[in-house]
Amino acid sequence: MREAEEAAFARGIEVEALMDKAGRGVARTVRQFFSRPGRCIVFAGKGHNGGDALVAAAFLQRAGWNVDIRVAFPEEECAELTRKSSRR
Repeated sequence: MREAEEAAFARGIEVEALMDKAGRGVARTVRQFFSRPGRCIVFAGKGHNGGDALVAAAFLQRAGWNVDIRVAFPEEECAELTRKSSRR
């Protein structure tokens, strides 16, 4: 996975754009398995994968899902981009 990310960055893709794409993909996959909005609990860590989860949560909320977000670390310990994603 790290190699794929590094290749994307080498092509000029920004970290935030990659996070948005990952989060959108997670939300799309959830919606494929569950066609009607429901309740979803999102557990997020402090790194960029946590940011991916928060982006997915935002997309699901906009699609009508009831989303409960649980971040495992205090905001000040989270990566800057993850903190930014939590404010979407």
